[in-house]
Amino acid sequence: MTLHDFSQDIVPIVGTTVGLVGLILVWHQIRTATEAIILTSKSLSQASASFAQTSNWNRINATYNFFDLARNSKIEADLYAEGKRIGITFERQLSNKELDALVKDSAVFFKAKEFLNEFESYCVAYRSGVLDKDLAYQLLGTRLTKEYRVFSPFVRYLQTKFDDQGILSEFKNTSEEWHAKLKEEKEKITQVEKSLGPQEKHGL
Repeated sequence: MTLHDFSQDIVPIVGTTVGLVGLILVWHQIRTATEAIILTSKSLSQASASFAQTSNWNRINATYNFFDLARNSKIEADLYAEGKRIGITFERQLSNKELDALVKDSAVFFKAKEFLNEFESYCVAYRSGVLDKDLAYQLLGTRLTKEYRVFSPFVRYLQTKFDDQGILSEFKNTSEEWHAKLKEEKEKITQVEKSLGPQEKHGL
């Protein structure tokens, strides 16, 4: 075989073979890279799902444990005892006379502030996303709105006295939000009851 024959017959075959091998290698590299990307994507998805589950669990756990019921009950009992001493029962919204008596008595004044700060701390956690919002509402919705209704004159007094609308503002905002939600739920129940007959109402 002459050099001319070699260059005409063999070299093109070798070149084609080398090209095919190169393409196969490139294809293999692309496939390996794609598999690695898919694996990484799955790992990230699993990690994200795991993180979401952990975050949800932490929020639920915090919702149950953030509000110290034993501590709050002790503060409430002390407040009610001090209030009874000056003729305040805290069963309805404070009247002007009761508010005046409260702010003039330092023991009742500071105990009331301590009591409301418990709710403010909970509401700050609630509104910042630390707590599970639906669960927090189910646990404290009715009670918190009741306490704000009773103490709202005292809250306004503090905001005015210290010229600071931020005082107990999360307590106020959360109470208003939950009050609207409670009202909406009550209206829905009323509508359902109106649409039912006497026997169906009895079944409810």
